[in-house]
Formats: sequence, C-alpha cells, structure tokens
Amino acid sequence: MKYLLLSAALALGSLPASAMQVSPLAQTINPSKNNGSLTIVNTSNEKKEYQLQAFKWSLVDGKQTRIPIDAIRFAPSSFYLDSGKSQVVRFINSETSSAELAYRVVVKEKNVKKLETTGVEPVFNMNFPIFWRASDRATVIAKASGSTIVLRNASPVTAQIANIDYGTYRRDGLVGYLLPGEEMIISKGNATSVRALINGVVTELVIE
Repeated sequence: MKYLLLSAALALGSLPASAMQVSPLAQTINPSKNNGSLTIVNTSNEKKEYQLQAFKWSLVDGKQTRIPIDAIRFAPSSFYLDSGKSQVVRFINSETSSAELAYRVVVKEKNVKKLETTGVEPVFNMNFPIFWRASDRATVIAKASGSTIVLRNASPVTAQIANIDYGTYRRDGLVGYLLPGEEMIISKGNATSVRALINGVVTELVIE
C-alpha cells in the first residue's frame, strides 16, 4: 500500500480518554514458541469490561487488510477490571508458517456510556501488532520519484519505521509499519538520504 506521510492539525470534539493501559504495545515472538502474554490496566475511576480479538494483518492487492481470526486464543478473552487493577492475559497461536506471521490485537472497552451531548456511543480500543518471526532484520530501499521519495520494504518481514530524518524534516517516534512489499511516499525536499530507526536499528538509506 502506498500512502503519503503528512502533518495535519485536526479539530476534534472533546471525548473522554481511553481507560486502559496495555503492555507491551508490540511483540515479536520466535516461531519456536506459540504463546505469550500481555497486561491490561484499568486506569479509570470505575469498573470496566474489556474484550480482546486478533486480526490477521497482511497486504492484499497493495492494500493492508485485517481479517478476524480464531487462531490466536486469549485467556481470558473478556473480563471486568476494578479501578486501578490489572489483568495478565495469556495467548496461544495455533497457526504456523515458515514466513512471518503478522497480527493486530484489539483490546476494546465494552459497554461504554453514550455521550450526553450527542447520544453517540464512543468506541474506545487499543490495537497493536504481534509478530511471529525468526529475525527482525528488514531491508528498506529509498528511491526518488519526481518531487517525492518512495520507501519500499523489500524484505519478507514487516518494518517498523520511527525517528525519520531527511533533508530539513524530522519526525520523532513511531511513523508507521511497512508490511513486506509495501511502500510509503514522503516529500523529497533537498534530501540525499533518509535516516530512520527500522525495527530498532538506526539506518541510513541512500536515495537511489
């Protein structure tokens, strides 16, 4: 999937904050294991109910797709938490492959109260990736295309892009994920190379 990296300011109405913390927010698990765990904390001042669901994350016809699956099972998959309390959730994956397995896990707060001003029931959830793969090594290439730069993931593993720096532009923190074969388009400016943290490794990409 090709997408443009933009900086935009959005005017949003006032919404209550999501009442949870999840850790870790990304996991890479060696294929020799089929299980793992995560922790959810209720950060609100009242009792909450949470539910977990896994989605297969892949690139189909150049577009990211997320398909609900039953291969990953959570224990517990739905539960209540009192204010300030935490729950360790264990999971097991029945799917196996010699290639990378990529998933998004969604933790949803259930039975959220409707907003008094609009009567709309807001959706509060957190979603994050879990990968099964033997190596984090990703190969990303940078090519000039007119006034833009195309970053392409040329490796069989998903590339996490963070702390991107090129020309006079810098963006700290997570920029996004490139699935195998996926592309990201950024403006070129006067850049001759792109520096970024790719799967935790500081990398300089010379623009071809």
